[in-house]
Amino acid sequence: MLQVDLTVLGMTCSRCAAAVERVLNRKIPGVGSARVSLASERVQIEYDPELTSLEDMSLVVAKAGYTLVLPLPDSDMATQWQAEQQAREEDYQRQKNFFYLGLTCSIPLFILSMAHDLGISLLQFPGFPWLLAALASPVQFITGMAYYKNGWRSLLNRQPNMDLLVALGSSVAYFYSLWVLCASGGGHVYFETSALIITFIKAGKLLESRARGQSSSAISRLLSLSPATATVPDENGGEREIPLHKIKPGQIFIVKPGATVALDGKIIEGRSSLNESMLTGESIPLPKGPGDTVYGATLNYEGLLRVRALRVGKDTALARIIARVRQAQDSKAPVERLADRVSGYFVPSVMILALFTLLAWWLGMDNPQEGWLRMAAVLVAACPCALGLATPAAVMVGMGQGANQGIFFRNSQVLEQTGQIRQVILDKTGTLTFGNPSLTDYPPHLLALAASLEAGSEHPLALALGQKARECNLKLSPVRDFKAVPGRGIEGIYQGAKIRIGSPDWFGPLSLSLESQAQTLYCQGKSIAVIEKDGQLIGLLGLADEVRPEAEGAIAALRRMGLDVAMLTGDNERAASFIARQVGIEKIYAGALPEDKERIIASLPKGAFVGDGINDAPALARAFVGIALGSGADAAKEAGGITLTSSNLEGVVKAIHLGRAIMKTIKQNLFWAFFYNLALIPLAAGVLYGFHDLPEPLRHLHPAGAALAMVLSSLTVLGNSLRLKLVFKIS
Repeated sequence: MLQVDLTVLGMTCSRCAAAVERVLNRKIPGVGSARVSLASERVQIEYDPELTSLEDMSLVVAKAGYTLVLPLPDSDMATQWQAEQQAREEDYQRQKNFFYLGLTCSIPLFILSMAHDLGISLLQFPGFPWLLAALASPVQFITGMAYYKNGWRSLLNRQPNMDLLVALGSSVAYFYSLWVLCASGGGHVYFETSALIITFIKAGKLLESRARGQSSSAISRLLSLSPATATVPDENGGEREIPLHKIKPGQIFIVKPGATVALDGKIIEGRSSLNESMLTGESIPLPKGPGDTVYGATLNYEGLLRVRALRVGKDTALARIIARVRQAQDSKAPVERLADRVSGYFVPSVMILALFTLLAWWLGMDNPQEGWLRMAAVLVAACPCALGLATPAAVMVGMGQGANQGIFFRNSQVLEQTGQIRQVILDKTGTLTFGNPSLTDYPPHLLALAASLEAGSEHPLALALGQKARECNLKLSPVRDFKAVPGRGIEGIYQGAKIRIGSPDWFGPLSLSLESQAQTLYCQGKSIAVIEKDGQLIGLLGLADEVRPEAEGAIAALRRMGLDVAMLTGDNERAASFIARQVGIEKIYAGALPEDKERIIASLPKGAFVGDGINDAPALARAFVGIALGSGADAAKEAGGITLTSSNLEGVVKAIHLGRAIMKTIKQNLFWAFFYNLALIPLAAGVLYGFHDLPEPLRHLHPAGAALAMVLSSLTVLGNSLRLKLVFKIS
C-alpha cells in the first residue's frame, strides 16, 4: 500500500469533507483508507497502485464536485507545494469574481426595492418589477450556481449542508417573486431578498476560503529555510552546485562560513559555531567539530565545513518538522458550526412542513391559492439570511477590533476554540524573554579589553559586549593578530598582551574563585565565557536572556481569567527554573526538542501554546490554540491559530478575552437567528389562524411579513455583533 497526501479544493463545510471521504472509500477499489481534513483542505489516502491510480481518484472526486490536486512528476517538495498554492489561488480568484458580480447587482437591487416600497413615484412604472428580476437573475444563477450544485450533491450524498439551505431559501424568494410577476403582473416581490442571501453568504465563504488557503502557508515558510542547491566537490578538486534532491546519503557536501547547511549530516572536517535555533529555539550558537551532527536549514557562522550527508529528502530534521506541522493541522477535527450541524435536520424538516402546509390548506381547507401562499411564507420565514450572518458578522466586527489591537485570528474555528481554553503554556526563549543574549555579568575593568577583542567577531557575545561598551561610552583599542577559533572562541594581541576569550572547555581548570563564580552563573541559567591574559585566567563573562518586563503581570492576568499557566522550553531545567521564578510560573517542561514540545502540547486538553521560534511551529500547529508572537519566525506565525503583531505578552491576554467575547456573541446571534425562524415558521403555516381576537399579521403571516421579519432578524444579529466594538473599552 502506498500513502499520499493531496490537496482537495471546493469543500465548504464538514459535510463536504464527509462526501469526499465517502466517494474515495466506497467507490474506488484499491483505496484502503481516506481521511479528509477540512481545516487544511487535504486528504491522506492509502491505496494499492495495482488496483487504482491517482488519476482514477481525481475523476471520481471531480464527479462529486471537488478538485483533487495531483502531484507533479519529478518534482521536489517545494515545487509541489507551489503548485498546490497556485491551484488554491486560482480557485479563490474564481470565487471572488462571482462575489463581485453578486455585489454589483445586489446593491442597486436593494436600493431600488427599498425606494419602491417607500412609495417614491419615479419608481412606479409598469416594467419596474421586471427590472428587479433582471438584476436578481445573474446573482441567482451565476453567483449562486455553486450553492445549487453543492446543495444537490449533498442530497445525493445524503449529507444535506448549508449550501442546500442557501439554495432553498434564495430559490423560494426568487421563484415565488417570479411566479407573482408572471401570474398577476403585480404584487409584492422579494428579488432583493434572494440576491442578498447569496451575496452575504458568498462574502463569508470568500473570507473563509482565503483564511483556509493561508492556514497552511507555514509549510511555505519552512520550505524557504532550506537552500535549493548544495555545494559539492567535483572530480577536478573544485566545487559545483547541484539541486538538493540529487544529494544521496553518504555524499560529501561543503558548508561555507555564513551559509545555510543544506542537509542533515556529520562533520568530517572543520570546526565552527552553528545557530540551531530552528531546532532548539535557543539563540546562542553551538560549537561543532569533526564527528558532530549538523542539521539542514541551520546557519554556519564561522568555519568551512565538509559534511557527509546522513539524511536526505523526507528524512531530514526540517522535513520531519514540516511533516509534523502538516499532520498537526490535519489532525484537528473541524469544529462544525451549529448551523451546519442542524441543517441536516432543519432542511428536510422545513421542506416537509412546507409541503404539509400546502396540503393542509389545499385538501383540508379547500383553498389551494391560500395553500401556495402559506407554503411560500413558511419557506421565506425559514430563509437562512440571519443564520448565514450570525457567524460572519460577529467574526468580521470582532476581527476588526482584534486588528486594531494587533491580534489576528486564523478563522472561526480558532475563535470557537479560544473561548474554550483552560490552560496557557508559554515558550521561554523569545516569548517570556527577549530571545537575544545580553551581557549581565562582567568585571568592569575588563569590559574595554573584551569589547575591543570581540569587535572583529559576529558572535552574539561580541554583539552583547559591543552594546554594553556603547552604553558605557568606552573607547575601544585596536587588536593585532586577531583570530577566530571555530567552536572555541577568539584570540588576539591587545595592548601588547595575548588575550583569549571563549568557551570554558577551551581552557584549563578554573581557579576556586572563578569556579565559584561560574557555578553561581550556571545556577542562574546563564552562559559563560572565560577571559585569559598571557596564559592566566583573569575573569568571566555572563550572558543571559532577559525576561520581558510585562511577563509577570500578563501571567497574573491569565490566572485571574481562571487559566492554568506553565512553561515549555528546550533549555535546561536550571535555566528554565530561574526564569520561571521571576515571572511566577510553577509548572515547567524543560529540555524539550520540537517533537517533545509537540507531544507534550498534544497531551494537554484545551491548552493554548504561546511561542515564537521555528522549532515551536509543530507545537503551535498541534495546540488546541497556537498563539505566535510578532517578533517570531514567519513559520511560527503561520502555524499559529492566532498571530500577534507585537511580542508584548499582554496581547495574549487580550486575544483570549476577545476570542471569548466573539464566541459569546456568535452564540447569541445563532440563538436569535433560530428564534426568529422557529417562531415565524408556525405563524407562517397558519397555526394561529383560528384565533380571531389576535392581530391579523399573527393570524395570517404573509410572505411579505415573513420577509420583513427576516430582515429584522438580520438587523438584530448585526446590531448585536456591533457591540463587539466596545469589547476593549469596557474590559
